[in-house]
Amino acid sequence: FLGVEEAKLQEVYATQLPLSVESMSLIHQREQLDEKIAEKTGCLNYTTSPWVPVGDKEGVQQRQINYKLNPQVCRFGSSVTCIQQKTLQEVTPTYVIDEVLT
Repeated sequence: FLGVEEAKLQEVYATQLPLSVESMSLIHQREQLDEKIAEKTGCLNYTTSPWVPVGDKEGVQQRQINYKLNPQVCRFGSSVTCIQQKTLQEVTPTYVIDEVLT
């Protein structure tokens, strides 16, 4: 992830989701599907920016996501800013999506 080494991390969490390429394509290409998923998982005021190219890196795009955690899900009701970066893999026609939350 470009620029992640500059972040001051207090806690690191990593996970892999067993989703098919078709499922991920639907989530990131279908209008408002990711917003519906976020709403169901307790995210309020979920907004996304469009995917934009990252510098001169071919096949790399990023977007920003903002939302608040539902106080019923998280007792602090925190605001979240997230940057997602998707990178097209050269060997297979798939994307790797990395995400940094603050």
